[in-house]
Order: sequence, then structure tokens, then C-alpha cells
Amino acid sequence: MKKIVIALLLAMLILTGCSSKVKDETNYDLSASETIAKFENGDSFLLNFTSATCPACIEFNPVYSEARKEFVGLLFEIDYQKANANDVEGLKKLLNEYTGVINATPTILVITNGKVQQGFVGAISYADIENVIKNYGLNK
Repeated sequence: MKKIVIALLLAMLILTGCSSKVKDETNYDLSASETIAKFENGDSFLLNFTSATCPACIEFNPVYSEARKEFVGLLFEIDYQKANANDVEGLKKLLNEYTGVINATPTILVITNGKVQQGFVGAISYADIENVIKNYGLNK
């Protein structure tokens, strides 16, 4: 019986893994309302308008995800289709009052103090993300 219990505990340890790394609990996937709140708070950040079905977005996702690890708390995204399905009024307000029209995904916006400073249509490189963060003084 002891052997079975030890084997089960060992199996659970192996299957669940051990990690001493602190998990980043930041919610990077924003709703339209959460995004509006960041604008109204005067936050500075990068915002990626993305879509789960967009081939360019899917290709860009690993680059953006990697940059999130380096620049914690600066890179956020909003899934255009999900926001359109779940919060139409919030998305309309976001587009009309804060970001302007988004014609393609991915579109990456540079926001400082709650104002859009620059936008990039299409995927950008990791180096471009680094340069934007440096040039706009976003690194905390």
C-alpha cells in the first residue's frame, strides 16, 4: 500500500511539475471596457488589436507574447471579434472616442498618458517593439 501511495505522489509531482518562477498574474487580454478604463486612467501601454482567426495575428502572437515577458505590464491586447461579440457598445465607444477606426488586424497602438501616439498596421518585429518602448519612454 505504501508503494502505491508513494508512486501516486511521485506521479502527481511529475505531472504537475515544480517551478520556483513567480507567475505573472496580469490580465493582458482586455475587454473593450477594460481598455477604455486604461485610457481614462491616463495609462501608457502598447495595445494590440488582434483576432483569433487572423493569419497575420497568429504569426505575430509569439513575438508579442515574448515581448510581454520582457516588458511586463506594458503590452496588452484586445480581440476584435470577441469584443464585437461580447461588448458591441463598449467597442463602439473605444473606437469612436479613443482609438479611431481599426481597419486591419494586427494593429498595434502606442498609448501614452491615455492618448494614442502612433499606430502600426500589421505585425512588427521584437526589435520594433523594443524601440517603440524606448522611444516613448514606456519602460518602467
